[in-house]
Amino acid sequence: MVNLETFEKGKKAAIAGKLSVSRDLLEPIAALNPGHPSLYYLALAELKVGDINEATNHIDSFIKNNPKHFGAHILASRILLKKGKLEEAKDILNKGISLNSSTNPTAEMLREEIAKLEAEKKALSYINIIDTAFNKNPEEARISHEVIAAAQSLSEIIPKGNWAREIIQAKIANFHFAPSIEHALANYIPHLLEISVEFDYISWPKRIHKYIQGKKIIDIGCGFGGYGTGFLCAGAESYLGLDPVMSLESTRAKNKRIREWADMGISPNEIVARCPDIRLFQGTSEELHFDEKFDVISLHNVTEHLMHLDIVFEGLTHLCHADTKIIFMHHNYYCWNGHHKSPNQPKHILGVNGEGEQLKLMDWKHINFADQAPDDHYVKTHLNRVTLKEIKEITQKYFKVEEWNEIPSNQETLDRLNPDIITAVKSSHPHLTKRDLEVNVVFAICEAKR
Repeated sequence: MVNLETFEKGKKAAIAGKLSVSRDLLEPIAALNPGHPSLYYLALAELKVGDINEATNHIDSFIKNNPKHFGAHILASRILLKKGKLEEAKDILNKGISLNSSTNPTAEMLREEIAKLEAEKKALSYINIIDTAFNKNPEEARISHEVIAAAQSLSEIIPKGNWAREIIQAKIANFHFAPSIEHALANYIPHLLEISVEFDYISWPKRIHKYIQGKKIIDIGCGFGGYGTGFLCAGAESYLGLDPVMSLESTRAKNKRIREWADMGISPNEIVARCPDIRLFQGTSEELHFDEKFDVISLHNVTEHLMHLDIVFEGLTHLCHADTKIIFMHHNYYCWNGHHKSPNQPKHILGVNGEGEQLKLMDWKHINFADQAPDDHYVKTHLNRVTLKEIKEITQKYFKVEEWNEIPSNQETLDRLNPDIITAVKSSHPHLTKRDLEVNVVFAICEAKR
């Protein structure tokens, strides 16, 4: 019998590229369960940082037992592409299509994957020229005729799929969306772009890509500072990041994909020194004053941490010109995981009904817990507990709302919201509605008031 907790840990390690950990946890499961998903994740880990032949063995065995698994065919094609076997990669994707109905939407996804593989094969030759030169001597690489020609060719390729999560596609995007070849090369650090993909620092800029391309960005609460490369990858002209807790000398950063801290291999100060269009400052927008205007003000999962939200928003108005966009993602405190602690998702619940600190917070208990929590507890010191009604009113006070999208928690989470929980919450917070408990995040796009 498979230990699900062990499998989840091994899966998480594989996604994070922790090869030895994933091997230790997943290989015993795979040995006893031919065709188990542990083989898929072992193949993924080996592809990322291990033995390409081992990756092939694992995925071949998995496909043998799961011939219609779409993701396995895609991963197998990735492995073959890394070996330089484009035609074989195309063949295995076509086989995946043939095993499924031609009307299945995933079949079309596999066809698109073939087109992407062909583009990647072409792009890889240009990327290798650029990366090899930059890893030897970045200063000479920026003016090399060979590198400039490769960058120009790369800029003419359109990135495909989720380019925020795939290194090759992210590098294509970095040159395709850049204001100019010179701009892309001036700010290019191969390792930084690769680790930004791994740590998921490009997904947010990709989401708002159409608003930021060619624009001057200020990012409030930027965290480590890795988002700068993400914004430039998505085509921003320049990036300024602020965060009061950012250590300019540290190389540690939050891997947002697995919600763990790790070494990014480069500090904010080093990023600024090497990227002329990225500026990073330790501090808040209230403390630091900039005598300039920005095209876009970004706040990604920051508004819930601003203890004086009204003051911050009023201050942002001074950074706006007539056409400035204010774009934010707000994590609602009153949703299931609004406490920002464990468990973040139902699958992270320890045991059957939670253990330890989880018992105080899970299933919306954090809402009433905050009323009697110690003054130094995280829910009081780091979360402003603003309601959906309140944040919309504050936003409308200073900005004109163009889009206000309230995105609910997933269905697995919402299924836990029973009448007893609603009654318990409303007994002490009668102003809260079911909507307050269901909405996970708010995505808002605003304009400066004229």
